[in-house]
Amino acid sequence: MRKLISLFLAAALTVVGVMGVAAQEDTSTSFANGLNAPATWTDDRGTQVATFEVNEINPDWTEHSEYSTPERGYLFQAVTFTVTNISGSSLIVEPYDFSLVDETGRNNGRTYVSLEDENEGLIFEDDVPLAADESAELTLVFQTPVDVAASAMVWQPESGVLVIVNFGEGSAENAAIVSGMNMPSTWTDERGNAVATLEVVEIEEDWQDYGEYDEPDRGMVYRAVHIKVTNVSGASLIVEPYDFTLLDSTGMNNSRAWADAAEGSDVQVFSEDTPLSDGESFEGIVVFQMYPDITPTAMLWQPESGLLNMVVLTEGGESTPVASPAADDDVEATPAN
Repeated sequence: MRKLISLFLAAALTVVGVMGVAAQEDTSTSFANGLNAPATWTDDRGTQVATFEVNEINPDWTEHSEYSTPERGYLFQAVTFTVTNISGSSLIVEPYDFSLVDETGRNNGRTYVSLEDENEGLIFEDDVPLAADESAELTLVFQTPVDVAASAMVWQPESGVLVIVNFGEGSAENAAIVSGMNMPSTWTDERGNAVATLEVVEIEEDWQDYGEYDEPDRGMVYRAVHIKVTNVSGASLIVEPYDFTLLDSTGMNNSRAWADAAEGSDVQVFSEDTPLSDGESFEGIVVFQMYPDITPTAMLWQPESGLLNMVVLTEGGESTPVASPAADDDVEATPAN
């Protein structure tokens, strides 16, 4: 995938402690809502590797030294979280694999700060090894604009894998992270101006309207995500299909499939850059190839480097119902390194 979310967040965190833990409850989704709710990293063999939960957010962290003050108009936010190794073998947790998404969609990497002497050891700065069934409580520091709430924390333990904890949709009128169908996720520029909105209209679970040479791989199915993108910027805009990915319940961040609609079909597959004038909308589908027993958890849009817009498709760790039109129905409308 051309753009995989840039989550290499250097987060100044501290290992508060590493302790043995009991066997974990079977939490199989890579997406969690709220504090102390575990999201689970699952490898490509279906084996659960680790859980990740956010325990506390300090929105105005001040335990830094006099030599590490935030930039003008910014503040430090400290996030304390727990990673638990449930894989049965050793695991290394790296600080650069975490990022903090704010309500405007900025995907913030960790901030380097120095500490007062009494706070030494507070920040998660070095890789942390975890034996099987061990946990580490860690703290990372991020610099964000004042009056901009944190919305989600993202862990990218491997390339192509995202484990996300969503804190909510924030207080911004034009939030980048929203929940549910037909809810607009807003792309906002650095000046705070709304550029475009993304809505997920529905999801077709077993899309069949593909060309005769575009069959899915054996054992896999196509999922067609019906989207609507609207230009609200006041100027022209180009929307690119490579900027959209579909996060599933294992943590895999799926890029679009190379499948087109059958000849003669009126389905609009989003496969080419699409220009939009101000106020104009595009409605179409983005097609993804997945295993049938894997659940979509969020539609991700990265319109620019360092931005992450998200439409959440899960509630409380369980997938919300998604529309599954009959196979012969016409379909209208779709971090990083």
